Amino acid sequence: MRRTNRSTLLIAILTILSVMAVPLAAQESAPESIDVVIALDVSGTMKGLIDSARLKLWEIVNDLADVEPAPRLRVGLITFGNQSPGTQQDGWVRVETDLTEDLDLLSARLFSLRSRGAQENLGRVLQMAIQRLSWSDSENAVKLLFVAGNEAADQDRLVRFREMSALAREQGILVSAIFCGRPTDPAAATWKEMAELSAGEFHSIDHNKAVVVIETPFDEQLARLGDELNNTYVPARSGAIDHKRNQAKQDRNASALNKAVAASRAQTKASRLYQTDWDFVDAVESGKLDLSNLDESQLSSKLQRMSTDERLIYFEDLRNRREQIGLLIGDLAAERRQFISDQAQKRGLDQSRAFDSALRRTLRTQAEEQGFSFPTD
Repeated sequence: MRRTNRSTLLIAILTILSVMAVPLAAQESAPESIDVVIALDVSGTMKGLIDSARLKLWEIVNDLADVEPAPRLRVGLITFGNQSPGTQQDGWVRVETDLTEDLDLLSARLFSLRSRGAQENLGRVLQMAIQRLSWSDSENAVKLLFVAGNEAADQDRLVRFREMSALAREQGILVSAIFCGRPTDPAAATWKEMAELSAGEFHSIDHNKAVVVIETPFDEQLARLGDELNNTYVPARSGAIDHKRNQAKQDRNASALNKAVAASRAQTKASRLYQTDWDFVDAVESGKLDLSNLDESQLSSKLQRMSTDERLIYFEDLRNRREQIGLLIGDLAAERRQFISDQAQKRGLDQSRAFDSALRRTLRTQAEEQGFSFPTD
């Protein structure tokens, strides 16, 4: 072969390899996960903030359901300000739940909160969030901490919020400060500084303003389908029955607020973000449970009584039923979104200073900057 032919062949091979390498490089740098921690002031004046979080939890999650690429969503909850016994050493700051994919657990913790006390130590809030939570160590993870409260951020004399804000930034955790009050309030200046030092965002909200919830003709049917979806969830392991019970309990908590919240929760449950580590279908699909190689002693009693073939048939039946219900929920949810959008426009509703609006705007901005893409409205 002539030298020129060899050179031409070598160039062609290198060109092909370089083209093939592009998708691999893109895949390596693709965004992977979104970690969201919400730190709520639960002192005596913050009942409105807690109520807002409960009412809007599922809508916030649903905003992320269609993000591409599909993220691994983990959520965590911290509270501060409630001077309960046993928390003084931590400045009355409490980790209600570490970062988790268990959205039902987050809901349970939210509904257990009570407003009480008046001691807000923002330095220790940031310190606990940074040091005690299991943030993703991926360079492509979106790591967001939302802190919401209404007292000056510099009250903590033991741990300085400025140092903790800078530390959060070093570790890639963006702190968004949601000040519950007017932006002209003197205390707001320290919250702005907290956000600036950590490269996060500052928001001013009216936490006592009534949360606008638009009910739709689709809510009742969505809630009913959400109940039906529960029938496709079966405890895969011994002791998982408590998770199954909590799933139903959080349905009841949502319904007790109003039909619209129940409908939003049903939409979440039908989305790819609703993941469990106790359900039979999820365990098989994720590879955590291999139907051909099982330690039967770890299974729930119901699954232990089945043969391998029976378990496979049972799995396929549950998965198909879940998929069918999910498709129905998806169709209704799309109509519901359009109805809500139309009604909000007709009524001229302004929710720009609502808790969930501030959180959702920041989530979208930061996720897009990291490479996630949202569907166009």
